[in-house]
Amino acid sequence: GGWYGSILIPAFKEVKRITLIDKDEKVISIAKNRLFNHYKNVDFITSDVFHNDRKGRIQNADLIINTSCEHMPSMKKLALDTNAYFAFTSNNMYDIEGHINCVSSIEEFKWQLPDNAKVLKEDRIVDDRGTRFTITGKLCAE
Repeated sequence: GGWYGSILIPAFKEVKRITLIDKDEKVISIAKNRLFNHYKNVDFITSDVFHNDRKGRIQNADLIINTSCEHMPSMKKLALDTNAYFAFTSNNMYDIEGHINCVSSIEEFKWQLPDNAKVLKEDRIVDDRGTRFTITGKLCAE
């Protein structure tokens, strides 16, 4: 769920390393070859983050951002055993194609967090399509 890196790559352009993972090959190709081809600190990976071969990159991250939780299984299924910060978003927009895991409330969204997640901030933004939920926090390695 990288959204072409359109918002996050420019926002974090000064960090040591960015890994953009999206299972849509077209999204990765456009991000890598057109939008951010001049960035040397970005790894572009076409993959499903729930495949074991990509967990190593996630496990070693300092910050994990997922702006598309409604498009994939619960983050709890990643079983993240790391000391990273996280920012996850989801929504209650059930009628949008590709939304397979929407939530009805911030409480329901929190149930989908890994067991070792400590919530630091939560927010709701209502617009004319529904409500967007954001949770930020810290994962604590067990």
